[in-house]
Amino acid sequence: TSLTSLAGTPTRPSATPIPIPVMSAEEEIALALQTLQEFFELLHAGEYEQASNLYGGSYEMLMEWNPTLSPKDHPRLLKNGCEHNGLNCLRVHDAVFQEKTDQGEFQFLVAFEYDDGTIFARNGCCGATEPSPVWQFLYTVKWVNGQLLVMQLPIYIG
Repeated sequence: TSLTSLAGTPTRPSATPIPIPVMSAEEEIALALQTLQEFFELLHAGEYEQASNLYGGSYEMLMEWNPTLSPKDHPRLLKNGCEHNGLNCLRVHDAVFQEKTDQGEFQFLVAFEYDDGTIFARNGCCGATEPSPVWQFLYTVKWVNGQLLVMQLPIYIG
């Protein structure tokens, strides 16, 4: 075969997923925690472009709240979520690793803090007879295309 016939053959993109880096369980948990903290730090600092690169969950709720924005403008959707729609874009105060699921998801119980250092708490909900404040929230970080991503938006405090 000649070089021209080989060069003219289109190559199909590989269907194999990007491999997850090889690391110990402790290193993987530490990296997942770092991703979680960085995501919320970037949101809190208004760095929505960078924050959108660490988010792998649904933008559906933000698209419903912001119908005039392009569904593909993830940084702007996050900005509106934090600045206008009532998302709690606070810093992580503490995150406690819970488990790594069978799906390879890292789950953390996360507490958030205001700029003055006080802990964010939301009153109990949904018909609880003793509405106790909730101050820890379950967040998931998982591998998507070789990168760890946060899978939930900040807590809605409307």
